[in-house]
Amino acid sequence: SPTQCPPGRYSPELGGTSASVCRDCPAGSACVAGSVAPAVCSAGSFSDQANATACTTCDAGKYQSSSGQTSCKPCSAGSYCIRGSSAPSPCREGTYGNVTGLTNQRGCLQCPAGSACPTGSEQPSVCTPGSYANETNLPSCLRCAAGTYQSGEGNTTCDLCPESYWCAAGSSAPTPCAAGTYGGSKGLQRAEQCTECPAGSWCSAGVLIPCGIATYNDQPGASNQGACTQCPDNAVSVQ
Repeated sequence: SPTQCPPGRYSPELGGTSASVCRDCPAGSACVAGSVAPAVCSAGSFSDQANATACTTCDAGKYQSSSGQTSCKPCSAGSYCIRGSSAPSPCREGTYGNVTGLTNQRGCLQCPAGSACPTGSEQPSVCTPGSYANETNLPSCLRCAAGTYQSGEGNTTCDLCPESYWCAAGSSAPTPCAAGTYGGSKGLQRAEQCTECPAGSWCSAGVLIPCGIATYNDQPGASNQGACTQCPDNAVSVQ
């Protein structure tokens, strides 16, 4: 009766009369007894030597995306690899992986407040001016609400827009009320909330300044001190 090629070898030939027709199974594949062709190792496994009888599953922390390979690759930063992985699994949103070779999601670290971590992050992304992150594990930074601003990076709150200014959503700096107007309260959200400068005063950089002693201005919306004129003889200014 025919004699099979032993494990680790194969023969595609018919009618062989000796073991010399059996060939070594190449690395990257495996051969059971009686193989007529090497069985290529599938993704997620490998064989690093000739004459293998079975492919070896990639260890946790490594992966192999191609078939017929002789080794596995370290899992890339921002991801983890369970045993037998054919591709890295990204760290879920709100977490990050700053080293290679992570073996499970638990190895991904919590994203700190003041930063954001979208899916697959290698490092936290610090929140830019005009945004903030008030909690841990956020996938994205939050825009400062209208009436607030944030000029720095990596912050957990936004600051209330000061008097004489207005702040649109996402502001990195307050915007001064236009010349001839002023902002008398904090937290203004748009330019239209600035108030026209009343008669008897002038307004610069959002600040209301009364006309000086013995001067007056009978027109609203003045933007400079020159709008205040000297009182005529025999008249006084009324504050």
